Amino acid sequence: MSKLHLKILDKEFDVTVSPTFLSEANCPFAMKANRIDKFSSPPSWNLEVGKAVHMIFEGIVKLRMKNMPVDEQAVDSLFKTCVGPLAIPHIGEIVRMVKVFLTDFDINTATIAGIEEEVCLDEKGERTTWDNAYVGGYLDMVQIKGDAARVIDYKTQWNILSREELDKHFQLTFYAVLLRKLYPHIKSFEVGIYYARHGFLAVSSRTPQQLDECEHQIELRIEQLNRLESFEPVAGEHCTICDAISICPLAKDLSDAPLAIITAEQATKAAGRLRVLEIVKKNLNDKLKDYSSEHGEVQSGPTYSYGFVPTSSYKYPVNEIGQKLVQHGFPIEPLLRIDSTGLKKFLGKVKRQNEDAYSDILSVATKVVATKFKGYKAGSNAGDEEETD
Repeated sequence: MSKLHLKILDKEFDVTVSPTFLSEANCPFAMKANRIDKFSSPPSWNLEVGKAVHMIFEGIVKLRMKNMPVDEQAVDSLFKTCVGPLAIPHIGEIVRMVKVFLTDFDINTATIAGIEEEVCLDEKGERTTWDNAYVGGYLDMVQIKGDAARVIDYKTQWNILSREELDKHFQLTFYAVLLRKLYPHIKSFEVGIYYARHGFLAVSSRTPQQLDECEHQIELRIEQLNRLESFEPVAGEHCTICDAISICPLAKDLSDAPLAIITAEQATKAAGRLRVLEIVKKNLNDKLKDYSSEHGEVQSGPTYSYGFVPTSSYKYPVNEIGQKLVQHGFPIEPLLRIDSTGLKKFLGKVKRQNEDAYSDILSVATKVVATKFKGYKAGSNAGDEEETD
């Protein structure tokens, strides 16, 4: 067996080095929970939606590779096979993503070398099974044309990475490293994310130097793991995707805030605890929001509730505002130097000085009415909130 063997304190275990494992390993507690204690998180509708979308995309591409029709009947069959119970309430969103994929994701099937490819390599870089793999990963799509290769990862996340984040994306670089080991003749590497919710592909190149640096980074992480002296939790960006956050000591810490933060050690500890609590709050808010969308207002007690309340905002065309200000004798210079927050304060000043001028300015604004999920006190007229953009 050629898996990575780790011994930390009195615990010994074997793992395959993968992006998922290295992400877990950023936090010793999460690594122990997942790899030693075998913690199993409860089913998640979000994960089920992502899984369904991946499987349907895979099925569509395979049909295209076989020159088989991707018609309504074929797609309907994929939905029946791939959409699990937790994803069914979100079937409308899945349908939308699939329709966009069908029309906008046009890939030359002759270049496709792998679909949902399981790349498992031993320490010598030779193909093996996952049970015996030292390093490995699952690649959604691999394209090869001559001495150029591209690996594409499907993402159902809402956020879009910046160009800088995409150029440094570790998971994608890791996949390119696997491709280089698998196909030594490849000289040019590209990595890409297909954003299923937005319907576009973002691509970034990787140089041989970047791949060398990634391999070196992996080696350093393994050395650090071998020197670990505890399984204490370490907070960071990895907390956003951690399955074990529900049992994390930082998430369960309900003690009072310290009287003061004086030392760097205290500050680091407080920042880590705050980061995890922020994520717990977001997760709880998202789940409560889903419940409220179906069942209505949720009371947390006799004086406080959570629910969807109407909000309104105004969008102001700058040129028209300037003309109105001049007509009413107000200077327009402040308008040229302020952002949306400053505009709100500026118009508040106009309102206090001249109600008629303010009403006239509102006549050129566009009122946008929406609903917002929030907490509010009983009898606070939460629905009367008005925001100015």
